[in-house]
Amino acid sequence: MAKEISDYEGQAVSLSHLGFSYLGLNDYAKAEELCSEGLKLALSVNRKSTIGRCYQVLAESEAMRKHKRKASKHAQSALEMFERLGMTHESDEVKRHLK
Repeated sequence: MAKEISDYEGQAVSLSHLGFSYLGLNDYAKAEELCSEGLKLALSVNRKSTIGRCYQVLAESEAMRKHKRKASKHAQSALEMFERLGMTHESDEVKRHLK
């Protein structure tokens, strides 16, 4: 539905939620695919919280696949966004994964 009416913000949010779901199912490739697309859309409409969440999923997925450099880069991007928005719970989650 969101895609049919060009609701890019809604699509970005939905894709980030689906990415989190696939991350929980340990389907890291699908989580990355969904959140990469969600990130593009979130950036295009400047949906900051979704940008942070997409980076968070990308960081966790890369970390699980032992891609430490990419994971660290995405985690840092998520952390910066969450801190800028005052999203302390999300910031704390990302910090745990940076250790």
